[in-house]
Amino acid sequence: MEDVKTVLSFYNTKLNNQIKKLAEPLNNLGLDGFWYSYIQEDGGFFQIGNSPSVAEMYFSNYLYVYNSFVCHPKNYYNNQTIISEGFPDEKFQQAQKVVGDKLGFQNILVIYKQGGNGMHCFKFSSSKPQIPLNSIFLNNVDLLSCFADYFLDEWQPNFPSMDSFMIDIAKDMGSKFFELNPIFDRCKNKSNVLKLLKKMGIVDEFAFEELTAREKECAEHYLLGKTAGQIAYCLNISRRTAEHHIENIKSKLGCSTKVDLFAKLHKLQRFAG
Repeated sequence: MEDVKTVLSFYNTKLNNQIKKLAEPLNNLGLDGFWYSYIQEDGGFFQIGNSPSVAEMYFSNYLYVYNSFVCHPKNYYNNQTIISEGFPDEKFQQAQKVVGDKLGFQNILVIYKQGGNGMHCFKFSSSKPQIPLNSIFLNNVDLLSCFADYFLDEWQPNFPSMDSFMIDIAKDMGSKFFELNPIFDRCKNKSNVLKLLKKMGIVDEFAFEELTAREKECAEHYLLGKTAGQIAYCLNISRRTAEHHIENIKSKLGCSTKVDLFAKLHKLQRFAG
């Protein structure tokens, strides 16, 4: 891993021009600020964007140490977050202000996508005060997520080079890098997720917790599209036993049909883990 000076010199390479070209389509939405980051499980951190002056301030002042959204990949899901001036972390607000006062970048949308042994982060913003950023973000999340996929496809040849221009943020941030951020904890806390799903009428949280270990195994195979016979073979049980488990799962989750069961289990797998 490299030091900050080496990382900054990276912005003077041809990749800086390449990322500016890749980010050009975002101008159609009034977004002139774009940054791509990759965070590895061991603390390796790579970031590049279409604003070299932001990079110089970000790395030279070690602002990533105060960035609440730079942490171990275990804390992330594939999702998105809007970071505004009212963000509760005071140190992070101060770090953002350094950039915002100079270049006008305030509200930022961050989209996360898992990849390899780390997490890809895409940050979008604008220096134009007349741009209604939050509305643009909320109305174009899917479009910006599509752009992130496009960027990864185009950036693929540069992945080997990234390893040579990473800094060790685990060393700079210390134990904070590995700690579970309380902001993410509310999203990952299984109990909280189940309670929300219950309020939306998707599942009874207590019924889900009552599923036996074997029933949960059956549910996992069921979500893969396996029949009762195939589930029985995989779990070394009889077909009748597998069918009995599936009926029990349907009953506990309040499902009347297998189609309903599949849909409900899919939501549980996606949101509740």
